[in-house]
Amino acid sequence: MIAPCPRCGKNNFKKTCELTAHLRRKFKCKPIRPKSSEAFIQVEKVLQSKDNRAYIFNQPIDNPEECKNLPYMPQLMGLIRPKITEVLQTELHRKDQIKSAIVALSLYSITKRNPDGISEITYIENHHSGEMRAILSEGDIDEHITKSAGKIDNHIEKTLKKGSGYVLKRILEIFI
Repeated sequence: MIAPCPRCGKNNFKKTCELTAHLRRKFKCKPIRPKSSEAFIQVEKVLQSKDNRAYIFNQPIDNPEECKNLPYMPQLMGLIRPKITEVLQTELHRKDQIKSAIVALSLYSITKRNPDGISEITYIENHHSGEMRAILSEGDIDEHITKSAGKIDNHIEKTLKKGSGYVLKRILEIFI
């Protein structure tokens, strides 16, 4: 039996090469958006694996007030800065100049109480974007990453402090 597509869930492949062609096609399939909280819990278990050394910095925090005070984005950008630098340098060598923006996809939870006293947790994804910047030399790359990380961190702080009750669960993806 051929496994389903990890992005869109399509599962009618007869051969492994059909799945491979589906995954490598130019226009990528759209990912499935989980509709229930169980699906998000599964994602958290995968991302927060204690066996995966890449996520050792990601420690759960029970107190939301303490979570608001932690500079999470700068820590994360510090860990992935070498890879972002490598990608931007590769693109800069291919072209004379590039434009780049860094965007973080974050997962928030908000707890709402129904009139009957039952609390319901809702998960919300939010994109936080740094500014689009022209990169003319390799010296501009570090400045771009630093400024983008600061701006994204400010967006996250504003989201947490605006009084909506949002709690940052994790940063799911970072796009360049």
